[in-house]
Amino acid sequence: MLFDVADESALDDLVIYPDENNPAQGDLTDLQVDANGVTGLSNGAEAGGAYDVGLQFGSVPDEVTGNITQTNFTVSSGDGTAVGFEDIDLNNMKVIVNSENGTPNVLGVTNSNAPDWTPAAADPEPTVEDFMSLMIPVEEDGAMSGMAEETMEDELFI
Repeated sequence: MLFDVADESALDDLVIYPDENNPAQGDLTDLQVDANGVTGLSNGAEAGGAYDVGLQFGSVPDEVTGNITQTNFTVSSGDGTAVGFEDIDLNNMKVIVNSENGTPNVLGVTNSNAPDWTPAAADPEPTVEDFMSLMIPVEEDGAMSGMAEETMEDELFI
C-alpha cells in the first residue's frame, strides 16, 4: 500500500504499527517513509508514481511472499496524536497485489456508491465514506460494524 500525507513535514514524526518484520505483531515486512521517494515494493513492483509512505506485507521478513488476505496497521504521530483522514491524501492511494509472479496489479480507490479497489485509473475524488467502506465491514443497513459514527469521523482505522 502506498499513499501520500497532506503535510510532508509530518513524515519525521509518523509512527506505523506493527513493527517491520515482527511476526508476533503482524505481517508488515517493509516500511518506507520518504517524501515523494517511495515508488514500489522491495521486489521491484512499481506503483506508477512517487509516494510518501509505502507499506509491504508478507509472511517472510523483507519479502512479499505469502498469501495475505487480511491485515491491520495503525498510523499515528510520535506524540500519540491520532492521524485523521485530513492527514492522508485519499486521492492518491495505491495497492500493489500479486507481485510475486512478476505481473503485479496496481489498484486505486474509486468514488462510487459501492466502492471497490479498481485499476489505477480510478476517479480522483474519493470520499471518506468510500475509503472507510473498503476497510471496515458494512452491515446491510449501511451502518459500520461495531463503530460509533463520531469515532469514524475522528480517527483513521485501517
